[in-house]
Amino acid sequence: MMIRIAQHPALLVFLFTLVSIRGAVFQESEAAPPSQAEAEVEDTDSTGGTQQSPTSTTNSGTQAGARQRGLIEDVSVSDVKTFLDPTRMINRLEYAFQANFLPNDARLFTNKFRPWYALNNSSAVWVRVPLHDFSIPNQDIPVGIGDIDIGGGFVIHEDLSRRLTSIAVAAEIRLPTGDVSKGTGLDAYIIAPAALLALNPTDAFPVYIVGRYLHSWGSLGGADTGDGTQEDPRLRSIQLEIRTFHILPKGVFLAVLPTFVFNLNQDFNIFSLGLGAGRALNRRFLIQGGYVQHIAGRETFNRALQIGITYLWGKDKSKP
Repeated sequence: MMIRIAQHPALLVFLFTLVSIRGAVFQESEAAPPSQAEAEVEDTDSTGGTQQSPTSTTNSGTQAGARQRGLIEDVSVSDVKTFLDPTRMINRLEYAFQANFLPNDARLFTNKFRPWYALNNSSAVWVRVPLHDFSIPNQDIPVGIGDIDIGGGFVIHEDLSRRLTSIAVAAEIRLPTGDVSKGTGLDAYIIAPAALLALNPTDAFPVYIVGRYLHSWGSLGGADTGDGTQEDPRLRSIQLEIRTFHILPKGVFLAVLPTFVFNLNQDFNIFSLGLGAGRALNRRFLIQGGYVQHIAGRETFNRALQIGITYLWGKDKSKP
């Protein structure tokens, strides 16, 4: 079954952005290269950007304008980490489209919107709003809003000169705003405290570890065990994500994302593996995509595809 792109306006915006970026790259490649004099007036700052002297404004204005219109700028490894680091409490807006391929030929297409607001350089709050399109063969189920998450995080340690660069804690609560009959909600409250570690084995190979505990209150509904009883419907599980990245030149990065789920209330575990890639187009925009494959344990899904855009807005409150 093909993904119904026309029913996902945000996905159309993402595809339009990719086409625009592709055109910008060709336009930039056809532009005349800067002269040696223009190149010498540019000075790279500590975060990988460029600082220009006043005398360079006239000489390089045309080139800078073309680069800004095309959204393509030179970014440093540090700039890319700003997007990828989950312990970085910064103003951002995240959008993700995910296609989950489930057992029995079911499909779940989800658009997720997640705005962050940084209270200061060490804390932030956010909300995640999902829009679900649940597809079952021979059934017509309308699109609906899913369960909304409200969360916040706080950095308790940060030292960019160490291998363990930062430690943060976070918590989310999921509200039963979805509709169980449409497959867009669980009809339960779920709380998820988390611990986050940012590691820096080498500058171009950051590793981020996210551990969560999920605990539910509500009706969830237990699966039939086959002997006339049902499984305990309560959710009690530990989720461990290990996000490993390799940052390449020009803001490009590769990702390997193993995830482990240990269910404490029912006798099953889940192991999945994600592979992804993306690019920081400049210090504000990042695009990425990935594929997740179920490897072992209970088959709650077969595979998933995901694409996303991140936009950093406002002022970085970790900088003066």
